[in-house]
Amino acid sequence: MNKCLSLIYTSDIHGALFPIDYVSNSWSERGILWLKDYLKKIKNPYLLLDNGDLMQGTPLMDLWLASSMDEPAPLNLAYNELKYDYLNIGNHDFNYGLKAQKRFFELMDAQTLCANIEGLPYQKYVIREINEIKVGIIGVVTQHLPHWEHPENLKGLEIHDAYEYLKEIVPKVKTQCDVLVVLYHGGFERDLKTGQKIGRDTLENEGYQIASELDIDVLLCGHQHQRFGPHILNNTLTMEIRDSGKELGRVDLEFTRIEGKWELTSKKGQIVPCHYSKNYQVSDELEVWAERVEIELSKPLGTCDERYAIKDQFQARLNQNPLFDYLGQVILDYTGADIAASSLNNSAPGFKGLITQRDIFSNFIYPNTFMVISVTGAKLKAALERCAAFFDKQDGKYQVGEAFLKPKVEYYNYDVFVGLDYVIDINKPIGERITSMKFKGKDIQATDKLSLALNNYRAVGGGEYTMYEDCEIIREFPLSAQEIYRQRIIKDGGIKESKCWYQIKK
Repeated sequence: MNKCLSLIYTSDIHGALFPIDYVSNSWSERGILWLKDYLKKIKNPYLLLDNGDLMQGTPLMDLWLASSMDEPAPLNLAYNELKYDYLNIGNHDFNYGLKAQKRFFELMDAQTLCANIEGLPYQKYVIREINEIKVGIIGVVTQHLPHWEHPENLKGLEIHDAYEYLKEIVPKVKTQCDVLVVLYHGGFERDLKTGQKIGRDTLENEGYQIASELDIDVLLCGHQHQRFGPHILNNTLTMEIRDSGKELGRVDLEFTRIEGKWELTSKKGQIVPCHYSKNYQVSDELEVWAERVEIELSKPLGTCDERYAIKDQFQARLNQNPLFDYLGQVILDYTGADIAASSLNNSAPGFKGLITQRDIFSNFIYPNTFMVISVTGAKLKAALERCAAFFDKQDGKYQVGEAFLKPKVEYYNYDVFVGLDYVIDINKPIGERITSMKFKGKDIQATDKLSLALNNYRAVGGGEYTMYEDCEIIREFPLSAQEIYRQRIIKDGGIKESKCWYQIKK
């Protein structure tokens, strides 16, 4: 006698509800509304799971977060309509503080899980019986969270190493269920097939070790926004899917009754790409949200010329697009620091012609705020060398350095500094590329101290800028990057030309 059960999971949705790219305002195979038709085709009893990073990423969620949050968010409406069963927490679900996080998840019909963070109002794990099968589900999130998040958003929480915590809790939960599933909002530190290392040793991603060493039947991962697997390691079926609803993960389980107990005898995984039927439907409530967002995004703010547009992300950095100078100057003016650092996300289109609220969202997708920290000349030099490693030269051609490509593309970790005159010579070896570094015309010495304005992600060491981790925080500013630049563009009627402070020698 056999019984079957399916697990359907999404991860890193980042507020993507509709099949639309808000940057280009065009159709895009993404969002979660396509699941409604897909779920109707599943014949087995199933559990619908999400692996975290729901709240941040689209103007749809920005609009709700800027409201009183009395009414359900559009994602609450959609998830409840799809009848999700269990949700895990992701690192970006902390971006807006614990109060907003709590409100968002309490508006979900699904139960929220998080085992390795003490102080959150969620269960560590659950045992759910479905079709006579007892399913154990544990939720954990990468413990690298403090390296990115504003300390205030983690106040009162104790964050444990995901692997070490699972090592303790897995044997306990395993005895209570027929199949054990772990939702891990973290990725893989090694290639699933070869075992070779991926990227740097930071403990940000521990999926390979978890699958290889712990007695888990199914490990469902996320966070890296990449596709891995499905693959079996040490009898653990594991996989990771891409972000924004571009695909879902599916696991089909089969159980056989042996000596009075259900034994897991087969497990198969697959990754299903997003596909919308021609007649997919949207509820009236969600249609209202879509209209509200479009009105907000279309608001005009100012104008600028086409020099501030970005057509190629690498060339914009190599050829010193003036947008970086402008962004840094605005932060320098806003914070009053000695120097400021600015960066842009991987797909930032820049600005040209009429600037609207859509352009603000497109260029600043994260709700970063800013801090001013105290840095020594030595730490500043180390940070600049980290930036200079962004460039590489192979066979006479310039390209992105490997440290900014693996395990994922990280254009957003390249910073441009204003208020500081410096020279990058990309023909020199990595670590020796900063050939000049001056403040107000004087060479900066290793022991000199300066105030540096940068976003909160970078200020706590995010992006492997570990030299900042123990720096004194002088001031903190509450406004997000989106709001700072929006207000400045409105005030000036557009983007004003700023001084270029640095030189790149090719």
